[in-house]
Amino acid sequence: MKKLLIIGLATVGLFWGCSSEGTESGIISHTFVSTVGVFFGALVSALLSQEFKIRTPKETKRYVQSLSGGILMGYSAGLGFSSYTFDDGTSISCLVAVNALGSIVDPENGKIIAGPKKNGKIYDSLDLYINGKPEKRGFQNTTIGAIFTNSKISKVDCKRLAVAAHDGLALSVRPSHTSNDGDLFFAATTNEIESKLSIDQLFAATIKVTYQAIINAIKTSD
Repeated sequence: MKKLLIIGLATVGLFWGCSSEGTESGIISHTFVSTVGVFFGALVSALLSQEFKIRTPKETKRYVQSLSGGILMGYSAGLGFSSYTFDDGTSISCLVAVNALGSIVDPENGKIIAGPKKNGKIYDSLDLYINGKPEKRGFQNTTIGAIFTNSKISKVDCKRLAVAAHDGLALSVRPSHTSNDGDLFFAATTNEIESKLSIDQLFAATIKVTYQAIINAIKTSD
């Protein structure tokens, strides 16, 4: 009987607007439905991991903020996927829902492909943060994803893959991990292959598939 190991790692931060060109429109779009699916999948994974607990807010306004933020988070989000397979059959995959407010950068060429947009021009979010004061909008935007591997790794190494995913996020979403946005990545292994690969090889592959999945999410977003 195979054991599925799931680890979640979250950070908190704020972005304030990301856009790119696309064809879909309206709230009930392909990407909206996909994001809702990712949200509920992440919820189930969090509960199965037994490392998270549900806390009840003491203030009524927190319920309103959470509900509003959850709805807005899914609007215009893109869903991206990327995978890498080593010669021995070991695979690393990333599935991510992106509705970031910071600029999206392709780490392989340094080009900004999405970000705060005005009059048809996409701006660098880092410069906007440095030169101005972004409006705090609460938890309206975030990046949520999951890393999957079939390699037999420990719980500690599984957490390392979740850490690596945040490295991939930082390479492609600039800035990331700021004060008011919730970024979350899970890592899961099916423990199928006794691989001779080092954890650093899996770590590096995780970084790459994460930023590639984020780029793919932008290319398929609204």
